[in-house]
Amino acid sequence: MKISLSKVILTMIATAAVSSARSLAGRADNGAAIPTSPISQAIISGDHLYVSGYLPLAPYTGAIVGPGDVVAQTLAVLSNIQEVVQYAGTSLNKVVKVTLYLKNISDYEAVNAAYATFFGTHRPARTAIAAADIPLGVLVEIDAIVRM
Repeated sequence: MKISLSKVILTMIATAAVSSARSLAGRADNGAAIPTSPISQAIISGDHLYVSGYLPLAPYTGAIVGPGDVVAQTLAVLSNIQEVVQYAGTSLNKVVKVTLYLKNISDYEAVNAAYATFFGTHRPARTAIAAADIPLGVLVEIDAIVRM
């Protein structure tokens, strides 16, 4: 069964967008790449921040970072997520759940090594999914749920 990645992301956003939610939609001042889709960078709902799936895009230019290099792309995505998390007033050590979408599941070990450099000894729950058709032809997309 093929699941549309955009439908998964939009479902996550819709689930998080309750009446008390606060959006971080397209904030150019937080240092993260701004999504080109009609979505928020993240939504604060209750005591959690729901970070949209991020692609390896350079802040301010939107250029793909590290074409063909899964480590460079993973680090770029995690840097974007870190910027959004910090802008929202929380930190990576409060990440409770991460989902990795990998174009090639064979890249899992390389992505895992890059991922470990961001989280150190903190170990959020995590799911890795092979996703053959990630937007823009990139190799990795990552979303996160973070405690405030």
